[in-house]
Amino acid sequence: MSTEISELEKKIQAEPYSMRWVELAAQYWLAKGQVGKSAEVYLDYIKRCPEDADGCFNCAYYLKHAEQYELALDYYQRAIDKDIAGQEEVYLNMAIVHSDGLYKQNEAKHLLEKALQLKPQYIPALYNLANIYEDLGDKENALLYFSKIEDIDPSYVDASARILQLRKNSENDRKAIEALQHRLSRTKLTPDQIINSLYALGKAYDDMKDYSQAFRFFSLANEHDSKTLPQYDATAVSEFFKAVNDEFSEKTLGQITPNSNSAEKEERTNIFICGMYRSGSTLIEQILASHSSVTAAGEQTYFPKVIAQGFGNFPFDRKHDLNYSAIASDYHRRLSEQGFSSGVITDKRNNNLSNVGFIKQCLPNAKFIFTNRDIRDNCLSVYFLRLGASMNYATNLANIKHYYQEQQALQQHWKSLFPEDVYLIDYEALVVEPEVEIKKLLNFLELEWQDDCLDFYKIKNSVKTASAWQVRQPLYQSSAGRWKNYESELSEYFSG
Repeated sequence: MSTEISELEKKIQAEPYSMRWVELAAQYWLAKGQVGKSAEVYLDYIKRCPEDADGCFNCAYYLKHAEQYELALDYYQRAIDKDIAGQEEVYLNMAIVHSDGLYKQNEAKHLLEKALQLKPQYIPALYNLANIYEDLGDKENALLYFSKIEDIDPSYVDASARILQLRKNSENDRKAIEALQHRLSRTKLTPDQIINSLYALGKAYDDMKDYSQAFRFFSLANEHDSKTLPQYDATAVSEFFKAVNDEFSEKTLGQITPNSNSAEKEERTNIFICGMYRSGSTLIEQILASHSSVTAAGEQTYFPKVIAQGFGNFPFDRKHDLNYSAIASDYHRRLSEQGFSSGVITDKRNNNLSNVGFIKQCLPNAKFIFTNRDIRDNCLSVYFLRLGASMNYATNLANIKHYYQEQQALQQHWKSLFPEDVYLIDYEALVVEPEVEIKKLLNFLELEWQDDCLDFYKIKNSVKTASAWQVRQPLYQSSAGRWKNYESELSEYFSG
């Protein structure tokens, strides 16, 4: 145990009713990546000070980050019951737990509305409510709430940017587009606001078919975004993918056999959808979710987190031996807590492509769907989207191309290891002959054909990705071959 935390624990013992040392200890464990211990520090404090409303709120905060969602909600409610000041913020946090942790959007909406009853112009609640309507495919209400924010605070450029992202922009919207450009040049904005505004302007000009102007703004957005991200190291990325191949090879995995006697097999079938970002994974998730036997569990964080705990530096070394059966049971328990307890359940997390071998060790019956798209369209689509720090390749077309090619090689590796449990689907083929391709996909999953799979865009569910609006529409071929609008800009990266 470090000297720092030892000293903090001594101070907590000396002043057990002071929250100051408790918060510092919680922050210490959070910085170490052990947020569960942060929550434990506060749970102990609440035992000593059960009437401390702020303590209950802080405890709930760390429980939320530890993914102990039900317990977090309990402590947020305790803070409200103890008449904490600023209750609109508590309701906001409870809504985020329901929306992002428990996938219960209706409960989240109800809590945000409570927050707005207390403070009608509370922008964080309005913003989150707009996000929820967007996830649910209700563009009208999403635009309504983003517009309310603009009315309250015209300088709130995040709302203006989101409006441009949501809307199919035309010449009629030029005034709003130019107003955002004006703010970029005349207003002091944070780096995030600048980046988000530049991406939105790129999208707006793309809508208007002014492709040279669109590419200019997307290039500026990526130039600014790259400064906020760690530098992409192509050599290290190639070494990572090679290490995944070596760690999970035919020799090291041995013969993985299905759990034919497992009770879990009778209750549920786990389907993992992964591949390059913007390759059609959300579309496949939505098509399958329209089948009566399939439930979409969204993007689960479980396996990436377990792997981070089990490896010092995945995939190069293991911290300790892992109990694969226990991990499988815990994964299913967490799915059940979210209401995903039986039938065919999809887990769509693109970066699970690197985790296929590990997941197979835990869930021998699991099946995998890898989505693929034309390299030019896929790379361009990634370049036009702001992704996170873990996807630092996304701000440079050469880096995106490199990452795409590494992922393609890894897909073939998994296919060679698990030929019966891996299915590759091509986006371009899907949009040209949807019924043919969907039937082949359902056959792989041993599911009967249902006409509803062609009407996937009609289902009322939550989609929390950048593809939310594409999957609210019928399949359209215009998204294939989009790169041709930017052929001159792409010529130095792609030939032929």
